Amino acid sequence: MNALAQLVVTGMWIALTGAVQTKGFSVVSVVQNHFAETTMRSEVLNDKNTTQQVKFHIMLPNEAFISGFRITIDGKTYEAAVEEKAAAKKKFQKARERGQTAGLVETREKAEKIFSTDVNVGAYTTVTFELVYQQILRSVGGRYTEKIILFGDSLSELLMVDVYIQERNTIINLDVPPILLNGGGGSIDAGSTTHVHGNTARVSFAGNNALTNPALARGGVFSVSYELEKRHTSGDVIVDNGYFMYFGPDIPIRPRRLIFCLDDSGSMVGHKMWQVKEAMYNILDKLLPEDKIGVMKFSTSTRSWDDSMRDASQDNIRSAKSFVRGPDEQDSTAIWKALHQAIQIMSAEDDRLNQERNTEDSLIILLSDGRGNLSPEILLNNVNKMNRKRYTVHTISFGNGADDQMLKQIARDNHGRWKKILSDLDAALQIENYVDELRSGINSSLVDSIKYPEVVEEVLHVKNNGELLTIGRLRDDLSSYQEGPHEIVFDSDGALPQSTTITTSFYLDQANDIREKMESKRIDRFVQKAFAMTKIEKILDDMHSTKDPEEKALLKQKAINISLEFHLVTPVTSLLVVKPDDDKISTKSAQQPVLDTPKTEVPASMTNPSAPASAARPRWSFHSDPHFIARLTEDITVCFNWVGRPNEIVNLLHDYDNSIIINGLITGTGQDRTPTARLFVTKLAIILPEEDVRLQIDCDFISISNLNPSDPGAYSLNISLHETDRRSYEFGIVKIHLPEIRKHHIIINLRIRKLLFVVEVQYSNGRPNSRNHLDFIVPNYSSEKVGGVFGHLQLTDDGDDKARIVTDEKRSEVFLLYNGDKIKVRRSSMKLPYLPARVNCWLAKGHLQHLFGERLRSFKLHSLWDIPNGVRAEYT
Repeated sequence: MNALAQLVVTGMWIALTGAVQTKGFSVVSVVQNHFAETTMRSEVLNDKNTTQQVKFHIMLPNEAFISGFRITIDGKTYEAAVEEKAAAKKKFQKARERGQTAGLVETREKAEKIFSTDVNVGAYTTVTFELVYQQILRSVGGRYTEKIILFGDSLSELLMVDVYIQERNTIINLDVPPILLNGGGGSIDAGSTTHVHGNTARVSFAGNNALTNPALARGGVFSVSYELEKRHTSGDVIVDNGYFMYFGPDIPIRPRRLIFCLDDSGSMVGHKMWQVKEAMYNILDKLLPEDKIGVMKFSTSTRSWDDSMRDASQDNIRSAKSFVRGPDEQDSTAIWKALHQAIQIMSAEDDRLNQERNTEDSLIILLSDGRGNLSPEILLNNVNKMNRKRYTVHTISFGNGADDQMLKQIARDNHGRWKKILSDLDAALQIENYVDELRSGINSSLVDSIKYPEVVEEVLHVKNNGELLTIGRLRDDLSSYQEGPHEIVFDSDGALPQSTTITTSFYLDQANDIREKMESKRIDRFVQKAFAMTKIEKILDDMHSTKDPEEKALLKQKAINISLEFHLVTPVTSLLVVKPDDDKISTKSAQQPVLDTPKTEVPASMTNPSAPASAARPRWSFHSDPHFIARLTEDITVCFNWVGRPNEIVNLLHDYDNSIIINGLITGTGQDRTPTARLFVTKLAIILPEEDVRLQIDCDFISISNLNPSDPGAYSLNISLHETDRRSYEFGIVKIHLPEIRKHHIIINLRIRKLLFVVEVQYSNGRPNSRNHLDFIVPNYSSEKVGGVFGHLQLTDDGDDKARIVTDEKRSEVFLLYNGDKIKVRRSSMKLPYLPARVNCWLAKGHLQHLFGERLRSFKLHSLWDIPNGVRAEYT
């Protein structure tokens, strides 16, 4: 058996190196309602008398996440645990130093979806490795494709591949095309077997085929492609365990303007340039006649197929292909010149039509394997200054020599996406599929046209998908809602010729219709996992976009928490597995998720008193109608619902050291005026007495004044949340950043001096029991001289005179002893506004009087700009 064998599964490349023998290799891919889970299983024998190291290099699809890794030795299986990246690497290095069998899966610096794994295999030991990853399959041209990329000569004799598909609708036109050989070697018959029955299918492939063995030495792509029969023009909804996926109606691909900028510098000569040309021929063939196109090559100079954009007619497509096929310059890499000319051509087209097109309809797609002849700072500044985000710029890093960080930043600054493609794999197919996704992406205005029912808490859009797909989370407490039907309404606003308003209904108890024979192949919690993956991608995008160190740290911790909860390898986490040495090392030594999962019934203080606090667990927060959460100690978190009457004004925080006062207006829905009515915080007033600055935030505006408090003059700065497209504002010591502006919610990061506050504006879906409101998060706070509702709930040391949980065994009651008060509490949990996990807490029973005592009266104010009595003298 060869010392080197390689396999790539849906973009996954595993290289086994060292003095080992590969005894078996199998791949099982399960696709359930567009969500794919792929398991790779390899059996390796180390026939030497010393420990050998096995290296894995794994390239995943850009949307995929590794979710499992296990090692089986002598019949005993060791599961990998997801840990924060630095901690996992440190433990792995210690295990290697001790000569233990260990495995580590982590991201590589230059490409977020390329992973590496080092595994130590003991002498004369047979080890079985299993690696699992998951992804949402993307629709391209109405077809879903699962690709399996194969490399390695002797390994092909051992290879077994099974693909199981179960969809909600009937599977039609399933196709297993010939294996596309790498490097332009043509194709061969896959020799697979296929069974399709209604909405299920199975495809099997065995590598021990006399025809495929020699050919696969060069590598190739095995793929399964299929379409779905639409049962309803209204689309479909899948509900599972409190989460849902909404597949909207078919939306025709609309015409686009596309300019392709192709690097033909000296480093592209040979196989790489051949792959680019091969991809471009297929891309040009698939353009719509109504598309407008431009093509250019660049190295030291830039050569265009035409100085203006042309229709994608058959004659023009032939001409563009001839230009692509033509000679290459093979000199240096002038990226700025190419983008400059592309933006000029787009702008000239706008001038000719006397209009400005939607940025999502105007695409510049740049491919390069070089680093450019300008510094990254100058190039980025030039592009951003000239483009002003009018046109979407997508970038492709081709091979290992490209400046990934610069190309990634160009895309992020200009509404685009970045893609890493390695030239030694199926590069032509990867480029072609990537451009197909960009062309068929759904316009964000269509996503904003979807109206969700009141039972929906949060919605995420799966970007650049060839279909209208959103994934959402239902409310935590659904007991007050009927089973249904609940309606999702899509107002196409003329985008769809067959209808302007399309309604899809679902029930809360809706279950997936899985055939009996597919039960053993079900993916557990797949909708919830799809939601978590989409959420992580969004958080990581926000993290890379912000320049605020504290905000970046907060977002990073959010991504870590979700990654830990769902056991996902992401750019901020790693998988670690260590074989215990004489049972001295626990296989469960991995760090537990900072936030307990919904299955946990007991607060963290009961199960792990010494658990470290997380930066992502806020010190104080409130959300929804409103639920308050506060950390009293590192181990004790208290939560309570605000019970009062509409139109109360409450002092939330006054900070003597930092001279900040924060008040909130609590408003009802207008449906009920009793103390048990649903209440929401709808306005925040922030007073900075030392600077005479007032800041007001509601669901429509942010207003700032720098006037004397006795002067009721106009505000100096008004920001309309419905009209602004700016992301950052600065007003003296106040800095405002809007990392997310969407129809249904807006996130506001507010920095005052060195303090960070997060406000999330939540917009109502129009139901009677809801209204527009504000959520509020205080991530960390250093000052101790504080008052108000939050100030009363101070983070204290764990001493007997501070906060304690005690149990009255006789009456089976639990009490919180805090600040001399004895408050009856019970175990509970509440949602944080930005995490899918619940926070375990002690819920204060009864009225607020039981929690705050006589202090409650001092928290209530007469006006939004009132200063509490206890601190008025401090500032007058």
